[in-house]
Amino acid sequence: MKKIFFLVAAYLFVYSCTPVSIVDNKRLQVTGTIVNSEGQALDGFDVETRTYVGTGFFLGSPDLKKINGTTTNADGKFSFTSLDVDSDELIVQINPNSDSLQDNFQSLTFLDNRSGREETLLDLGTIVLKRRVNITVVFNIEEPFGVQLLYPNPYPVITINNWNELEELPEELEYSRFRDMYTLVEADDDGLYRLRLETLENSEIILTYGVDGITTESTILISGEEESPYEFTP
Repeated sequence: MKKIFFLVAAYLFVYSCTPVSIVDNKRLQVTGTIVNSEGQALDGFDVETRTYVGTGFFLGSPDLKKINGTTTNADGKFSFTSLDVDSDELIVQINPNSDSLQDNFQSLTFLDNRSGREETLLDLGTIVLKRRVNITVVFNIEEPFGVQLLYPNPYPVITINNWNELEELPEELEYSRFRDMYTLVEADDDGLYRLRLETLENSEIILTYGVDGITTESTILISGEEESPYEFTP
């Protein structure tokens, strides 16, 4: 028993002390501005650099650890210095999805998994954060209904290939920015067919479904605030 305990303790020590591979003490300067959908500066929002630490051989996936970070000022601006990592994933999180997640706003994760990146300035430009909204769609149907949904993801992971070309968050459709899912809408206890989603303000939900063998696409427009349920008739 003592031998087993020693081996487990030794592994835990090695796992917890797994070093992050720093590139010759290389520094990065991370800058940008965060505003809301109306263009107003967002003050006090966290921005952090992170990377994964540990192999997770016995304990599961590696841990996501903070390298450095700051908060936005009254003008929505942020600027801080961070160490760079070598072959590990460099992650910049805007309004991290954690205890510090702010005021029902979305969380953005920028992921750079390139090795030997040359940039020392990570200029994120102007980032527009939208508010998260929880909505309910009531389907006017009388039996279970299968539907494909495409709608904005409040917690996207965006892959970066060149930080210095990222002047502002692109608007084109990217897979990571949207949730694409199939679901079967079934009746609640009160007999109504409801679907509950978390999405973003001023966006849309695209529904694709089949009726009498014909594939049909419809759109539900989402306003800027949570409100009474949206009704949908296929």
